[in-house]
Amino acid sequence: MAILDRNTRWSLHFYKAEELIHTINWDVRDDLPALDGVSKDFVRQHFRKWVLGPATAQETEGEDAFPVWRWSHGYRHAPVSRYRYCVYVDEDVLRSVLDADDGIRNFEGELQGYLDVLDAEWEPPTQQPETNDSVTDQNDGEDEVYDPVDDGEEPVDGCKLYNVGWMRIESTCLMPTAYAMFNIGAWHINYQRPPTVVYI
Repeated sequence: MAILDRNTRWSLHFYKAEELIHTINWDVRDDLPALDGVSKDFVRQHFRKWVLGPATAQETEGEDAFPVWRWSHGYRHAPVSRYRYCVYVDEDVLRSVLDADDGIRNFEGELQGYLDVLDAEWEPPTQQPETNDSVTDQNDGEDEVYDPVDDGEEPVDGCKLYNVGWMRIESTCLMPTAYAMFNIGAWHINYQRPPTVVYI
C-alpha cells in the first residue's frame, strides 16, 4: 500500500492536483482469512456486498452523496469507479509491484508492476450454445453454432470470452488516471485481455 500511495501522490503532483489526495480513501481487505487464495469471482461478489453494505452508507446516502447505481439502456450501472471496480491482489500481483519497485526489469527492459482490476458488474453468460439457422457454413452446409461462452480465446481463469471481466493495469496508472478514465466509461476503450498489461 505504501508503494501505491506513493505512486498516487506522484501522479497527483504530475497533474498539479495535490489537493485531491485527501479524497483518496483506500478500503483494503487484507485481514480476512476467507480471502486467502480465493478466485476473482469470489472477490467480485464480496465487493458487491461491500458496495451495498453499511460501510459505504455515509458515502452513498444524503443530498451530497454519490449515487451507487443509475439505470442506462435498461441496465443498472455504478456511475462512480469506486463502486464498480476493485483491485485483486494475489502473490503474482504483489511480487510484480515489489519487483518493479526494486528496479527489477523484465526481458524487454521495462518495469512492469501491475494490478488486476475487476469489473464488479461483469458476469459471464450462461446460456447454452444456439444454432443460428440464418448462417450456413460454406464448407459442409451445416448450421453455424454460436456459443455465447466461447469466443475462441485461450482460457483465462477458465474463461474463453474476449472480455474476462478484469484487466491487468500498470501499477503506476491506477490512481488517479485509470479510475478517472473509468468514471467516463473508458474501461472498454482501454480494455486488453490479460495477461497484457495496460498502460493508461
